[in-house]
Amino acid sequence: MGLMRFIFSRAFLFDILLAIGLTLLIIYIATLSLSAITDHGETLRVPDLSKLTQAQIGERMAGTGLEITVADSAAFNPDYPPLSVVQQIPRPGAVVKRGRLIHLTLNPKTYERLKFRNIFDKSLREAKIYFDISNLKIGRITYEPYLAKGVVLRAECQGKALSAGDEVPEFSTIDLTVGKGLGNEILRTPELLGMCYTDAVHKLREENLLVGILRYEPGADEHNGIVYRQFPKAAKPVREGTAIALWFTPDTTEAAIQVDMTQVDATPNEGAEFK
Repeated sequence: MGLMRFIFSRAFLFDILLAIGLTLLIIYIATLSLSAITDHGETLRVPDLSKLTQAQIGERMAGTGLEITVADSAAFNPDYPPLSVVQQIPRPGAVVKRGRLIHLTLNPKTYERLKFRNIFDKSLREAKIYFDISNLKIGRITYEPYLAKGVVLRAECQGKALSAGDEVPEFSTIDLTVGKGLGNEILRTPELLGMCYTDAVHKLREENLLVGILRYEPGADEHNGIVYRQFPKAAKPVREGTAIALWFTPDTTEAAIQVDMTQVDATPNEGAEFK
């Protein structure tokens, strides 16, 4: 009976209430102290730093209370300027505490350079697969007569002829020349005597004819010399896509091309080289 009377006495109840009050006061003070130390409740929104350069990032982040770390990206993204932000974590607009570290990834300074694969004499379909996986783009496709239909004959980047192994920037646009088979149209062979290699090849392509055997006299090559023989002769009727044999001499005088064309082998097929 005495214990029960003490429990329900005013003195005991006062002590209980006092203990509860002190406990709540301690919790409140501890919460305030923790908030002051950790900035609890003070949040910031992450700004959008996309496409900004490092100098612009410094200006944008000054006084924000946020920290940044910067890393370079391995792959160039053509949709972003060089050395600009392509990715940030946390994302723009995210709510974070003051002092939060923002991770930024920058675009490389330039495109990665790729070694051009040997797609010549391969099908256009196979070339398209290679372009897709290599981040290259097919530009203009030109068709010309060739005995194999649908195969890649030549490739150019910004007007420069490409060979297998040449380096090209990633995302480059490559123009292709593709064979369309041999036509049935009858053409007249053009006059090529006296032309250099480049002009002769250009003329043949204009006429939908192919470059056949190339023979060089001592001292002549693709960069030095002129055509002094051709087979078939000029003005002869031939099918579209016919290969024309050419002989080159380093002698560029007019007398050098005054040659009796009957001396040329009527069937020049040994070691044929098609360009």
